[in-house]
Amino acid sequence: GECCEIGAQTMVRGPLTAGSHNAFFPHCSVGTATRHLGAGCHGRIEIGSHCVIEAHVNIFHPTGLKDGKGGIRQSCTRLGDRVYIMPYSNIGHDVVIEDGAEIAANLAGYVRIMRSAKLANGCCVHQFSTV
Repeated sequence: GECCEIGAQTMVRGPLTAGSHNAFFPHCSVGTATRHLGAGCHGRIEIGSHCVIEAHVNIFHPTGLKDGKGGIRQSCTRLGDRVYIMPYSNIGHDVVIEDGAEIAANLAGYVRIMRSAKLANGCCVHQFSTV
């Protein structure tokens, strides 16, 4: 997107779309291969506008969703608008973070963070949880 800043030694790997006026601080990894064993990238990362991704943050690619027929549907790891991700946070595969959330946490796969939620430093959220 327009007017985005990407800090030194930050890795950005697609497929990825990002809105405008985002800041990616140094040493971020956006589009990191998932830690889900045996899974590949099945989808994309979407980042809204006016987001701040602080230093040493990892945002993982989605693993996809099983379709019940032995296949995998494409999915998305998504950050809404005005999301603030604090240093050393991990955003797991297939996570959805809604607008205005502030995160200082480790989020496992398939977590959903609702609009304007605030997760304190050191917080861990188990997979398939909603906050």
